Amino acid sequence: MNLPDPREGVTVETHTVDGEERRTFDYSRVRRFNGAETRELETLILEAHARGDADALAILQGLYRTRATITSSERGPSGVTRIESSVSPPPRFGHQGPSVELTPADPDDLGEIPRFVEPTSNFRVKLTSAAREQLAAAARQSRDGQEWGGWLLGARARSWEPIVVEKVVGAGPGAERYEHHMVLPHDNGWREMFEGGALEVVGLWHSHINNNLGPSPSDRVRWGQELGDIEARWGSLHVGLIAEVDTAGGTPRLIAYVTHREQTFGRVVCERADVDEL
Repeated sequence: MNLPDPREGVTVETHTVDGEERRTFDYSRVRRFNGAETRELETLILEAHARGDADALAILQGLYRTRATITSSERGPSGVTRIESSVSPPPRFGHQGPSVELTPADPDDLGEIPRFVEPTSNFRVKLTSAAREQLAAAARQSRDGQEWGGWLLGARARSWEPIVVEKVVGAGPGAERYEHHMVLPHDNGWREMFEGGALEVVGLWHSHINNNLGPSPSDRVRWGQELGDIEARWGSLHVGLIAEVDTAGGTPRLIAYVTHREQTFGRVVCERADVDEL
């Protein structure tokens, strides 16, 4: 298989965010591998994984994420993939690349949607008594018929350890609330007020009102984005917690998902986790 230069056909845009130069790599015009090429690429990834070739694996996984043929349920409606990073563009084959963060191209393009996988990792999310009280009180605000949410804070956990949430905070005054979704503030200042010491963001929570449909595609996209931030801090797991609220009253029901990067192909996936009840 003749592997293309990972930068072939990629459009690069540069912009500044909070004084930091960031580059957005638009993969919408690159040639996608057909089914046979995708399967051949999967074989190359498995071979690189078996021999422990980290340099080749990083490049092959990057090609897989941006050029492989995947199902429509794993990709946003427009099929456009954009990657934003504060580091240099993806390198040519043969050199290990920088870590990158998946972001949607624009508000109408969801971008890459982490796919669901069967629970195999036995992830468990535990809430301290204080966190349970904070989450129950915050979730009750959604009885007004509008979603609410915010951040989960705790200590970083290894994949085989329970993820312990020690503090639950709302999204702050800059958030926008609607009946079927909410918009987190673009400024991280509110969230950063609660971080410090051993506490850091381990995930997001938000309410669903009078429905038990589970996470929407846009929920999963946001979790994938937040995983990118966590990976930049050398973490590897993101907790997505949904509080199902009945406007008639009662205790919200919690469901939890852990978003992480699978080892073999480097794809971002979403896996159901056990969680304490309120």
